[in-house]
Amino acid sequence: MMLALRQFWPAAVALLLLAGLGYFAYQAGYDASEAAWLEKERQRTEGEAKAKAAQTAKQDTLAAQLLQREHTINELNRSLHNALSKTTTGRQCLSAGTVSLLNAGTGLRLPAHQPGSAPESASGTPTDSNDAGSTDTQIAGWIADAQQQYAVCAGRLNDLIEATDWSVGHAR
Repeated sequence: MMLALRQFWPAAVALLLLAGLGYFAYQAGYDASEAAWLEKERQRTEGEAKAKAAQTAKQDTLAAQLLQREHTINELNRSLHNALSKTTTGRQCLSAGTVSLLNAGTGLRLPAHQPGSAPESASGTPTDSNDAGSTDTQIAGWIADAQQQYAVCAGRLNDLIEATDWSVGHAR
């Protein structure tokens, strides 16, 4: 039996050496592919971070533009109201019945001391809106305020559309 082992031990050692070399070669290839995968993941993550930073910068720019635009619109509206006070007479333009009909049609009520709210009587208390009409000054103010609110709303919607990333799962 000793003789049989002596004959095969060089083959057994060679087989073990080949198995070890095969294992190390496999590990080297595995490590290289894992390193390549990790590098690809790092690049992907870095790209996503850059895209996120660019999107954040774009949103910050749009927010600053929105604030500036709204400030400009508000300033223009103030100037318009000042000009309207000089060009309108304050004479009644719409009758009380017309104002009542318009208010009932929308279901909206304006709080006191706002443009378009019921005027105050001589005693300082607001009169019933059904008893009062609307002056040309009030109507012009309502129109100016509606234009201002429309401009602000349209600007916000346009900025929202511009800020939306349409490339990620959205159809335009």
